Amino acid sequence: MWTNIIYIFVEIIKKSTTMKNLIATLILTVLTLVGFSQLEVPKNIDLNEVQKEFMILYKKRCDSLGHKIEEDNDLFVLSNCQSNYLNTLTDAKISHKQLNNQSLYSLKDRLHYFYPRYKEYLVQEGFEISEVIAAYYDYNNLKNENNKNLAKELFTTLINSEPHREIMDDKTKEQVNFVVGLNKSNAIFVVGVLSNQYIVK
Repeated sequence: MWTNIIYIFVEIIKKSTTMKNLIATLILTVLTLVGFSQLEVPKNIDLNEVQKEFMILYKKRCDSLGHKIEEDNDLFVLSNCQSNYLNTLTDAKISHKQLNNQSLYSLKDRLHYFYPRYKEYLVQEGFEISEVIAAYYDYNNLKNENNKNLAKELFTTLINSEPHREIMDDKTKEQVNFVVGLNKSNAIFVVGVLSNQYIVK
C-alpha cells in the first residue's frame, strides 16, 4: 500500500508542470493517507491478492481472444486516483465521477490534470482511453469470502456488462492498469483504465 502511494507521488511530481498542480497533489495525497487509515479490510481478504487473481482472469481471457495487454504504470496514476476517491465513500455507490473535485471530475479531467504536457500530443495522435468499474456489495458475506472468489465476482460483473466487456475486449487497448479497493461500507471494487497507446511518448 505505502509503496503504491510513494510511487504515485513520485510519478506525479515528475510529471507536474506547475506549482498549483503540485500543491493540489500534496493535499490529495494527505487526504488519501487519512482515508486509508480508516479502512478496515477483513482479515481474510488481501486486496493485493484479489487484484493479482483478477489480473490472472483477465489475462487468461485476453489470451483466448488473441488480445495482447501490458500493465502500464503510467495508467496506475489514473486508476489509483479514482480508487482513492472511491475508498472515501461511505455508501454503496461506485462512480466514474469525482463529485468533490472538478479538476478530477472525469477520466479525461484526470488525464489532463496528471499529464498536462501530453494533452495536445494525445489529441493529435488519436489517443483513446476508457475506464471500467465494478463492485461487490455483499457485506454480510464478505467475512466468508476469499481472494480468488472476490476476484472472480468482480471480473464476472465487468464481463457481464456489455459496455464494460466491449472496452476490456477491445484489442486496440493494449495498455491497462487495474486497482482493487475497499470503501467505508465494505464494498470491494475494481477500477480499470485502458488505453490504445502509451500516455507518455
